[in-house]
Amino acid sequence: MRQILSGLQSIALRQAWHALPVATCLLWLGGCGATDVPGARTAAAASPAPTATRATPAGAHGAASPQDRAAQEAVVLDLRQPPSPQVVDAALAARTVAAVYGDDAPADVRIVAAHAGVFTVPGRAQSAVLLVRGDGVGPAPAPPMLAVVDGDKVAAQFVPDVRYQALPGVVDADGDGLDDLLLATSGYRMGQSWEGLDVVSLAGGQMEVLQQFVQVRLDACDNPVGERSVGAAVIMRSAEGLRAERHVADCVPGGGSPPAAAFRPAPDPR
Repeated sequence: MRQILSGLQSIALRQAWHALPVATCLLWLGGCGATDVPGARTAAAASPAPTATRATPAGAHGAASPQDRAAQEAVVLDLRQPPSPQVVDAALAARTVAAVYGDDAPADVRIVAAHAGVFTVPGRAQSAVLLVRGDGVGPAPAPPMLAVVDGDKVAAQFVPDVRYQALPGVVDADGDGLDDLLLATSGYRMGQSWEGLDVVSLAGGQMEVLQQFVQVRLDACDNPVGERSVGAAVIMRSAEGLRAERHVADCVPGGGSPPAAAFRPAPDPR
């Protein structure tokens, strides 16, 4: 019941963001957007497995000084940088499609991204793969699929309740020794394109959203009302978990993304 309620809250939060006026959405550039929202949402696994015990992140019970925290932090994902196209190994792609669909693979299935790691149980060399049908857009696109491939077998597979469009990276976000997925969504509304990020655990073959960054990038250069600028977050990892550092840049005359060097820290509203 707790997971169901938490999942409803998570979905309601995304719906509420879409309902915000344009000028209100832009407030994140002064800091309201790249906010992490702890929560849990689950998806049904095709092959249920026992739930693994989740470890408490190191340092969670003690407050580190700002100097110590800065020394321990590392960049996980920098949204100021243009995304690098990912080349998926052809052999892994073929193995994944065969393991998931057998001889009935749809002609339009494609693999968006794949990352090596340890995802469901300790000590296994696995690959997390995001699959979509067609271009993944349109009024009624087929839902994406997540698969964890272990050799020639699928260790777990899921149909998420969110239409994830990218898998930009993996990281052990909670210190349990298993890698978690960074799954991205995106959209466009009234002159603004945005990206969100979910931190997803697949421990024990169960899908759980550990943390949400509702808005990690916002391009408002075509905004018909209010400020025009580009906001981007840098996701940092420390012993205390993941957090987002907000940055903002001026729009590029004639269009295009600002270079990373053009971004400056955005004010923190908290």
